[in-house]
Amino acid sequence: MFKHLVVPTDFGEPAHAALSFAIELAKTYEAKLTLLHVYGVPTVYYPDSVAWPLEELGRAAQTSLDTSVAQVRERYNNVQGHVEVGDPREAILKFAKESSADLLVIGTHGRRGIAHLVLGSVAEWLVRMAPVPVLTVSTRTNQDK
Repeated sequence: MFKHLVVPTDFGEPAHAALSFAIELAKTYEAKLTLLHVYGVPTVYYPDSVAWPLEELGRAAQTSLDTSVAQVRERYNNVQGHVEVGDPREAILKFAKESSADLLVIGTHGRRGIAHLVLGSVAEWLVRMAPVPVLTVSTRTNQDK
């Protein structure tokens, strides 16, 4: 049923939970698994006063992703990594379309109230906008509710 699973990751605990679930799902369907990391360049209001080390950000993102891919290979071999720069929502959506993903598996932070309002939810946005099914994996427990 699934041939290509894409797991967007920010390397946090929710992303790790989603990845663990996606590995088992990929094994079941013998599907290709892609870890996708999108890093953004911070908004600068005074561009003449701040210089962002873009090359360093890119290298750090790639190194973190390579480490994650190597760890996944210990459990499942048909895995690859991909790094994008830009807005996570748009980059994940674009990658899902271009890579012929069958399913996005994404972790959720479980934020509510003001935190959700201020920070938004990439997962929630993808559920509404993605051209493929989106499976959300929560790290919340019954004690958190």
